[in-house]
Amino acid sequence: MGLVGAPLAAASPVLPALVQAATPAATTIPTTARFFKTGTTTASDASHFFSDQASLKTTNGQLQLVMTMPTGANYVQKLQIQGSNQAANIQKNGEQATVTFNLPNQSGKYVVEMDLQLAPGMTMHEAADLQVDLSQVKTASAEADSSQATSSSQTTTSTATTKSDHQQAQSTTQVSQSQTTPPTQSTGTKQDHDDVLQLPVSFLKYEDYPAPSESGQFFSKTVSVKPTADGYQLTFHLIGGAQFISGITFNGQKPVQTVTNGAKVDYSFKLSKQAYQQGGGVFNFDLSVLGNSQQAYAVWNNKAFNPQAQKPQPFEPPIPKPSHHVIDSTKEIQDIPYAVYNEQGTKLSDANSFYTHVAHVIKTGTSGYDVTLTIKAAKGTATFAPISMKAGPITNQTHSQIGNQDIWTYTFHVNDDSALDQPFTGRIKVGVPLLGMPAQNYGVWFAFGQEKSSPGPSALSTTGYGTGNAAAALSASGPAGGDITSQPGAANAAAITPFDLKAAQKRLAHYRVPNGIKHRIQAALVDYPIVQALTAFLVTGFAIIGGTMLWYTHATRKLKGFNHEED
Repeated sequence: MGLVGAPLAAASPVLPALVQAATPAATTIPTTARFFKTGTTTASDASHFFSDQASLKTTNGQLQLVMTMPTGANYVQKLQIQGSNQAANIQKNGEQATVTFNLPNQSGKYVVEMDLQLAPGMTMHEAADLQVDLSQVKTASAEADSSQATSSSQTTTSTATTKSDHQQAQSTTQVSQSQTTPPTQSTGTKQDHDDVLQLPVSFLKYEDYPAPSESGQFFSKTVSVKPTADGYQLTFHLIGGAQFISGITFNGQKPVQTVTNGAKVDYSFKLSKQAYQQGGGVFNFDLSVLGNSQQAYAVWNNKAFNPQAQKPQPFEPPIPKPSHHVIDSTKEIQDIPYAVYNEQGTKLSDANSFYTHVAHVIKTGTSGYDVTLTIKAAKGTATFAPISMKAGPITNQTHSQIGNQDIWTYTFHVNDDSALDQPFTGRIKVGVPLLGMPAQNYGVWFAFGQEKSSPGPSALSTTGYGTGNAAAALSASGPAGGDITSQPGAANAAAITPFDLKAAQKRLAHYRVPNGIKHRIQAALVDYPIVQALTAFLVTGFAIIGGTMLWYTHATRKLKGFNHEED
């Protein structure tokens, strides 16, 4: 096999290619290939699964790189070099595999995109830099060119390879120029398929910019940009997790086109020229689980992007407000109904199904009120942790398992009796192990004074939490709305069972709580009637003993009299 260079045209680069020679041993060339983290010289995690020893060959004029995977092949779904005309050919044998890449050019530096399935239903899209030693290719090409210059049959370069290299050079120009100018201002960046540009895109946390967002693992690392008459059309490529998304918007706009292909979805949005030049925008994902939403930035131009310009103005959620104070300042202990809405405040959250919808409120002297909420789910179906409550700090939280239920409680403190009059936001961390969903933060709205709960048995009874006997209430009541995978928030419509506070207060009459420590406890201390019980026990015991002695004396006398008569 010889290596020669063959220019296709005056403006085209001279690309050496491996060609079939008379000697069969020349069909492959040994080389080395290593993976690095994108844009760095640090070894990528992919390097642990690929051998550095590789080989080069040509097939139908296409220069190819052959690598081996000693382990980890069972996780790989797809591998492809950016700019290549097709995905790599993967020949698997258990955890091992032989992978053949089509090299789009002979730069020796490439970006490999990887689709990995780490678990059923969980696909990740990653990328890594690949550096290949092509020095042997270039040396062999020079030798073959000097010794076989007269052989036209061996100076033919693969048209497919040259064309792919030419497109790769164009794509590189597009990416570099798109960082500073809109696509229409770039020179020589148009591709053959309707002037669509492929730009790198990053997904970053909305609340913690510029940290990477979890949503990024479900999207392709590139966004397709197509100029239109009045702006641009951007197409984002969802490569996994479509079953968890019930709605999606970008910069507040719904997709103008949605194309579904199995588990993959392409979402297209129209942007004005001004919006495009801002370098990024805000995604809002409505999640089918818990009825909540998540936000993330999608950024394709880091230099131009300003996250502060993307922040929306504060808004009033469309949640009904009570016409009076929710907290009765004349009461020491009270129970107040509430409902949990999604992050937009437009409908009940699915999390509402697991709250018990009645808050236990205790007055803490002159320093405000402690408000305790309870959450229940079928045992092992979910994980839960409170993150924050805008109305006041979280001061205590518990988790226990009673019967077939997981039960969480948490307490937050408010400073005055008007703190619950307006709806306020909170954040909770919820995971669904049954669906393979890790715990994530969700935003919700809390509206007090509303009696809205999920279908099913009431979370409280007239002898429940309001009496201070929390354990009895929680063990007696059923799951609030079923387990976490089955109850949509839209179905939450039933009202809770009214609570008889006066009857409960009568049963609380023998409870005593020292004034100095009321703010430290959530239930009254019980004065058990030990003296009365002991007295009753002694009286009963003496009565039994006395009766026994009287019976014995009487029986003895009768027996003695009977003996005298016989004498």
